[in-house]
Order: sequence, then structure tokens, then C-alpha cells
Amino acid sequence: MNDLDPAWLRSFAAIARAGSITRAAQQVHRTQSAVSTQLQQLEAAVGAHLVERSTRALALTAQGLAFLPHAQALLRAQDDAHAAVRPVREAATHRLGISEYFMPDRLGELLGVLRDAAGPARLELLLGT
Repeated sequence: MNDLDPAWLRSFAAIARAGSITRAAQQVHRTQSAVSTQLQQLEAAVGAHLVERSTRALALTAQGLAFLPHAQALLRAQDDAHAAVRPVREAATHRLGISEYFMPDRLGELLGVLRDAAGPARLELLLGT
């Protein structure tokens, strides 16, 4: 099995939800042909037909039904991974300039007060005279 592109998985999950490649394309903001191509790439990567296409309806195959919860779990894991770093990435940056004559034994206390007041933040400490 090859690596699975998250865009393929999102298109596949949208197809499963929408029951149509056209409606799935609208959900993932891609063209119908792009979603169809992504589905073909996903099917090639997993080595199985995931969707049964007919002139009247679209349905997941047995392999598609078996694969869907795994695709959804991978997408949730990716979303969770992004969410886990978002607070760190979006934390404010505070700059603290202190004199080299500042009492270093008070620095820990000051940093604790800043943390309590500002929440998660990145601190840049500037030492000067």
C-alpha cells in the first residue's frame, strides 16, 4: 500500500456522505473531475474498488464500507494533530527587557506573574544595561 494523501481521504469521505461525486466535489471545494481522479488514486493506493458507480446511483462497495471508518479516523487524527499545536503556534509573544543589574533571584517570581496574567505565551528576554 502506498501513502494515502489526506485530500484523497477527504474526497472519499465526502463521497460517502453525499452519495454523489458532484455533491462531494461541492463539499470539498474541488471540481467533479478532481474528486473523481482523487478517488481513482485512492483506489489504486489501497488496491481495492471503494465505490460502485452506476448510471443511477453511487454506493460504497464492501471494501469501501470497511475502509471508511479508517479513513475517517485518519482525518480526525490529522485534525487533532493540527489542533494540538494551534494554541502553541498562536500564542502571544511577550518581550521583557531587564537590566543586567536586575536581581536574578526575583526573575522566577516575575515570570510566574507574567504566566498567570498572560496565559500561554512565548517570552523573549532581552538583557541590557
